[in-house]
Amino acid sequence: MRFLRHAAAQYAMIWALNRNSKYPDYSFENGGGGDCTNFVSQAMYAGGWPMTVAGGKSTLLNVVRGIGWLSSDESSSDAWCNASAFADFIEESRRAKVCTREELDVGDLVTHNPNGKRIDHVMIITGKKHGPSGEIDLLFCGHTSDRLNFSLALAESRTNMISRYWKVADVFKW
Repeated sequence: MRFLRHAAAQYAMIWALNRNSKYPDYSFENGGGGDCTNFVSQAMYAGGWPMTVAGGKSTLLNVVRGIGWLSSDESSSDAWCNASAFADFIEESRRAKVCTREELDVGDLVTHNPNGKRIDHVMIITGKKHGPSGEIDLLFCGHTSDRLNFSLALAESRTNMISRYWKVADVFKW
């Protein structure tokens, strides 16, 4: 199977400033801790990532305990909606691996961890643009602070967070 980078990015651009009612909304105003990972998970699903469950069984217990990567209109696994659990999942499942900023392309991911602590935010790269002196700036979409094709360089310059860059596998067997 192939990961469809542009399909994932297109989904992200469509839903960056809104919420898809087919999925739970984990925004602060809805009592959640933020909707960033839920949003990115939706985009990755739109790009071809299949939902997974432990032991091949989809049960409420698996969802509640955070086993696997899945969501329904009522609930989601930890890996679907929690940034730290999502990062663990993508690394352990080999759906993505840590890379350099220069290796990022459309459909790849960026996680943030404040002051080098636990990962608490995730975003998807949705484009590239050339800056005034020829440098390439990456654009991302994300939820929590909803962003549509926002400059990664600008976002990183405004915070003291440490970014980790993730290269998503183009071909997968899961």
